[in-house]
Amino acid sequence: MGSYEFLEHTADEKFRVTAKSLDDAFATSVQAFYEILVGKEHVKKQESRDITLSANKLTTLLYDFLNELVFYFDDADLLLPHVEALAIDKEGDEFVLNATLVGDKQYDYDLRTEIKNMTYSEMAVTEKKNGQWELVVVVDI
Repeated sequence: MGSYEFLEHTADEKFRVTAKSLDDAFATSVQAFYEILVGKEHVKKQESRDITLSANKLTTLLYDFLNELVFYFDDADLLLPHVEALAIDKEGDEFVLNATLVGDKQYDYDLRTEIKNMTYSEMAVTEKKNGQWELVVVVDI
């Protein structure tokens, strides 16, 4: 698993993820996303969801992936912070993400804030010269 840090932002939450692989970077972004919502509180593994997405750009894939977390929170009241599996493959001109996330209903947890939506503002997915991946994400709270 990679690492993440929160960065200064005037109105929203911003974080940077660093990881050895693209898959790990996306999985680590889930941890950062849920730290914004529930801090370091452990969320039980009661329900799972499979997610399959495709996009022609990695920034679009990251946006859509994290927006799925917002959707499950809003529509099904789910927190899904545990990444059981996550793989990103290149198929033709598209990147395809397959993931299994596990978590619990939000009602048993104290929320620190609510995430309204994802934003493309400052979003970046970069492969560094050393082979590490870096993601930058701003979350609209």
